[in-house]
Amino acid sequence: MTDAHDEAYTEALQEIDGLKRKVRELVELLNEEELIRLRVRAIKRGLTNLSVTLSIELNRRDPKHHKRPKE
Repeated sequence: MTDAHDEAYTEALQEIDGLKRKVRELVELLNEEELIRLRVRAIKRGLTNLSVTLSIELNRRDPKHHKRPKE
């Protein structure tokens, strides 16, 4: 039973890694406005990992534009 469990767990991890790769590829295809809209939706739905991925991509594209202003 543990071998079957380990195998299922490994397969699930591989599938998750594949999905993460696909998300990164799709994010690269979006323009800045689409990234911002998608990030807002991810935040509202509590999708923290997706929100962080989108923030990283926005910062990669234009680091100065997306920094919070200093008070």
